[in-house]
Amino acid sequence: MQLDQLEHVTEVGPFVQSAVQVTPHVSVTGGLRYDWVNFQVDDRLGTTTNPDDSGNRLMRALSGSLGVAVTPSDAVTVYGNLGTSFETPTTTELTNRPGSAGGFNPSLQPQKATTYEMGVRGDWRGRLNYSLAVFQANVRDQLIPFPDTLQRVYYQNAGRSIHRGIELGANVAVGTGLNLLAAYTFADYRYDQFRFLVVNTVAGVPDTTVHDLHDRAIPGIPKHWLHLVAQARPAWAGGAWAELEETHSSGYLVDDTLATRTGPWWTTSLRLGWDGTAGSVRVRPFLGFNNVFNRSYVGSVVINAARGRYFEPAPGRNMYLGFSLGAGE
Repeated sequence: MQLDQLEHVTEVGPFVQSAVQVTPHVSVTGGLRYDWVNFQVDDRLGTTTNPDDSGNRLMRALSGSLGVAVTPSDAVTVYGNLGTSFETPTTTELTNRPGSAGGFNPSLQPQKATTYEMGVRGDWRGRLNYSLAVFQANVRDQLIPFPDTLQRVYYQNAGRSIHRGIELGANVAVGTGLNLLAAYTFADYRYDQFRFLVVNTVAGVPDTTVHDLHDRAIPGIPKHWLHLVAQARPAWAGGAWAELEETHSSGYLVDDTLATRTGPWWTTSLRLGWDGTAGSVRVRPFLGFNNVFNRSYVGSVVINAARGRYFEPAPGRNMYLGFSLGAGE
């Protein structure tokens, strides 16, 4: 595949957002946004014998949001949000198209979603800051990758998918100078309507398979994600501090049609630092250790990779050192 083309992207996105305090304890927020995105390509390989794939793709949509929050006291706020979103493909996703053609993929469409969210958040006596949210996103034309046998990655649209989840967060002041932070996400992302054909001609006789992915988990999304942090900044330490961090991910699928998946993993990180002054300059050196116990786990994946090349290992035990300087307010 050969490309020599100049790409221009012009985007206009005016928006308006407003908040109204209906009563002392009830507020309403709303917003509108109009996106106008024009992708233009000049194919410099186009000749009288080679098709000129110059052209443009115009994508536009009106998106909106509406939210209501009820705050009976400082300890609790209950809220609900409804919104729509619009996401265009990138120029890379538009340019990578099967075959030898240049220009932009004429069949790749923007991804759109309608999201519903309800939750509660608040602060209890200054010692516990918490949040809980449940959400669902109905996604249309979700952008998903699929590689060919040469490991070139192309993109296509899934018909519909449903993203459901729960998010929990907490920050607890255990004692003077000691805080515990926790964040947990439950994500159940599934295809709702997505069918495609695969034609296998390796054996010489075409073999056509229809894949119906209704209710199948979307690859690359762990169902469970947990992040725990212990922060210590004791008064007697003279500005020294330490953070111990633990992260967990459950296993997840890496292919739309196969059962191949990653394994679950835990990893530990440690950060040490000092916040002080040197004259009128604030000095903040720090030292960090990632993957303290040198665990082997998959850091990222290539979805639907050809030849089984899905997994990209995370680094082993590693260390970093840094500092920041500041002056004035």
